[in-house]
Amino acid sequence: MKQIFAAAFLSFCLLTGAAQPEEKRCETYYSHDIAVQRFYPESGANGFYGPGQKIPMILKLKNRTSRQINGRISCSIRNFSGKIILVLPAENFTIVPDGITEQTIIIQPPAEKGYFTVDAKVDADGKTVLETQSAFAVVEPITGKRDPFFTIDYNKLTDKLTNGFKAIGIGRICLGSLGGNELLFYSNYYKKSGNMREAVAKALREGLWKSFLDSDFELCAKVGYENWWPRYYRRSRQGLPLMNDEIVMLCSQYAEDLARQTMGRISLFKCNSEIDAHVRCLDMKIFGSGVEILANSIILVRTIYKGLKRGNPEAKVAVLGIFGGDYFNHLDKPFPISRMFLNGLGANFDLLCIDAYNGNYNGKTGPLPLPESGLRDYLLATADLSVSYKRPRIILNAERGYMQGYNDAFDSELSRKIALYFARSIIINRSTPSPMFTIHYCADNPLQPWRRKNRLDNSKRTNDMGIWKNLPDYENNKEFYVPRPAALTIAVAARELAFVKPVKEIIRNGMVYCYIFEKKDGTPMAAIYSIGEETDFAFVSSVPMTLTDAMGNKNTLTAGNKTLRLSGAPFYLTGDLPTADFVKMIEDGRLANQAVVSGEGRIVKQNTIRLYLRNNENKTKQVKILLNGSSPATVMLPAGQIRNIDLPWKQQKAVSKAVLNLKNGKEIVIPVNTEFIKVPYFAKKPVLDGSGGWLTNRPTGQLKTPDDIWPKSEIIPEAGNFKLDGTDIYADYWLGYDRENLYFAVKVKDKIHLQRQTEENLWMEDMVQFVLTARDLPPKSIRGKTILTPFGKDEYCYALALSPKGEELQCWSGGERGKRDFTHSVKRTGDITFYEVAIPWRELKIIPKKGAGIRFSFIVQDNNRITSKTGRYHLALTGGIYGSENQDSSLFKTLILE
Repeated sequence: MKQIFAAAFLSFCLLTGAAQPEEKRCETYYSHDIAVQRFYPESGANGFYGPGQKIPMILKLKNRTSRQINGRISCSIRNFSGKIILVLPAENFTIVPDGITEQTIIIQPPAEKGYFTVDAKVDADGKTVLETQSAFAVVEPITGKRDPFFTIDYNKLTDKLTNGFKAIGIGRICLGSLGGNELLFYSNYYKKSGNMREAVAKALREGLWKSFLDSDFELCAKVGYENWWPRYYRRSRQGLPLMNDEIVMLCSQYAEDLARQTMGRISLFKCNSEIDAHVRCLDMKIFGSGVEILANSIILVRTIYKGLKRGNPEAKVAVLGIFGGDYFNHLDKPFPISRMFLNGLGANFDLLCIDAYNGNYNGKTGPLPLPESGLRDYLLATADLSVSYKRPRIILNAERGYMQGYNDAFDSELSRKIALYFARSIIINRSTPSPMFTIHYCADNPLQPWRRKNRLDNSKRTNDMGIWKNLPDYENNKEFYVPRPAALTIAVAARELAFVKPVKEIIRNGMVYCYIFEKKDGTPMAAIYSIGEETDFAFVSSVPMTLTDAMGNKNTLTAGNKTLRLSGAPFYLTGDLPTADFVKMIEDGRLANQAVVSGEGRIVKQNTIRLYLRNNENKTKQVKILLNGSSPATVMLPAGQIRNIDLPWKQQKAVSKAVLNLKNGKEIVIPVNTEFIKVPYFAKKPVLDGSGGWLTNRPTGQLKTPDDIWPKSEIIPEAGNFKLDGTDIYADYWLGYDRENLYFAVKVKDKIHLQRQTEENLWMEDMVQFVLTARDLPPKSIRGKTILTPFGKDEYCYALALSPKGEELQCWSGGERGKRDFTHSVKRTGDITFYEVAIPWRELKIIPKKGAGIRFSFIVQDNNRITSKTGRYHLALTGGIYGSENQDSSLFKTLILE
């Protein structure tokens, strides 16, 4: 009997790295009469409950008026998919003038496990005055030891979440610097006593560390070195070096006494910092120049290492802490800064740790990259780096997290996406030789002075990386916590992946990811999901299996034929088979709903759509094609081949997909892209003289930050590239044509113009690179993931730049390589660089006809750092240009001549 287990409850979740729309907030006010002070789950473990437990929710309301208010509270409970599972009877309330009421709402235990939002609607005087939201989670309790792989970082660490940490399955706490950071320790403890040993002992007795030193968590500690300059500003103004003997000795004494006094309780220390960000960032004034940062870091880390080893010879010290730039920006020869740093340390380190980001982490300022996009490669490459220095093939993930708005709704698309990305990041991390995954923030701290000042006004933008939302009680200096969805998906992963060891990564069709592990008792298990559209994965099991969904709900699968409907929400599959047989079962499985025909479509010229269809089976297929705005067509698809099908299309008919009907009645839907750029005809020949007069009243497009920046890893704030306040680089562009030329112009707003190269090397710094082609290249999804498509004779690739030689136009492919002398102009005025060029049709070997289509894209390279040989990022109309390994004209836009 065939059984289908679907993850449809998560199907609506955004699975790609697309930019986020403005999210709904957790509170909406329709009147100023009543304000929400807090809405949170009471008792439990910071919002976590076991199956069968009742959930008490506390809603505290304040009357803002001088009259009594009578009203009603209506509540509904939704699961992670947004389905309403319970509607509570409305409750009446009364608030005296200027008074407060605290309502307790009792929720009966849900039948399912998972994450639940509580939506409350408050009515008063016959109308709705506000809507607010809270949340809770239901999980099976953890029995036995918690895995120290699951670690909470020291940033905004609080012992008020201890029960929540245990409920999730956190096994290790990373303690931060005594007193908050070393500078505060220096001011609050050492400076008062002058005796380092006494200062450390007192801090350990009085501070946050004590509660965790007395707990059952495994512990590690960060010994920071960035904050050891108590007189930095005075020294800097005097032109003195940031460090002196006093600072070095303080570091040494501090490290030694800290290690000695925690011996037996802490044996792992991290001495790390994002040196790849600090060295590169132009605005990193607190640490000095890049050269100073690197030198100071080497001296201080070496000093701290020796001090820790004197205090506890058995301690292990992990160093580095790069955020990813030193890997992703140098894929040809990765880790140049790291190697300089490690070479300087010599023998003075035991392990490596990194902040394991593979691009932007702030969902409010730009797209979040898929965890599958480079995270595993980054971890494995760093483990190999460790081996190259004769250290263990181990890499500690010292930090990973995602940022959203503090006031985002608990069930927003971004909140759900972050929850799934956290689960998949953990799965990927667990598949590498890494004994630690560190969650960056447990909860942000709204009791900071700057947050007390604005009282976390719902109308103000406040970011937060916490997996709990912290609700402050300013008057009583208390804090209350509501779990976000990520806390629940982390909890499920911590139960399923506790103490496992990696076996194998299996990727199917570039879309289905499966990671196989062995549990502590030797039982194999798999974490499996899809990063694209939902897909059916069919397999045959010879034994019963246990299937756990991303919410922690378990099903027992009988032996036989099984089908899982995969989405971006991981399934965890466990079966009592020999590991080799379990691996073969997964490898023999098939993608049931992708095994016949795959395809994509796009507009290729006016009123024509081309479908690229691949027959994935070894026999000819007949398909009937239905496309809105076109007559039905029946075609034959050769076995195992790609066939291009052109269909007439009336542009007034909206179309985003084509439907393929197979003879067996199966229906397949393929996406169709009808976006194109109109290129107007110029009756009068333009004059390219830098004035831009020919562009008046002409249609234009724009590339801007952060939407059009590539690579996406450069959006990460630590890179220091962008302020994201409207002052960053942007580019307006225009196109037009006549019988002789195609005209292209770009106005780039950029405060710094840096182009020190010429001719073949113009690509390295500020320039515009553009490519045109009549080549019809099938989409990458149809060709296959591993097929490279470098530019050749059909891709006309040019660079236009203002170099030390003046205006230069260079051709790299499509014709004879070298300089071009056809009409062009590049002028720099203020912050604007204006590029204009006329490309002869004879050069492109194209006869211009109204309605014809041409594939086109361009990038704007930008370098603002004199110390950098090349720009680290560029604006791009599309992907497919920058880097020979990424060249792919199928990603380009279609130009249509009007």
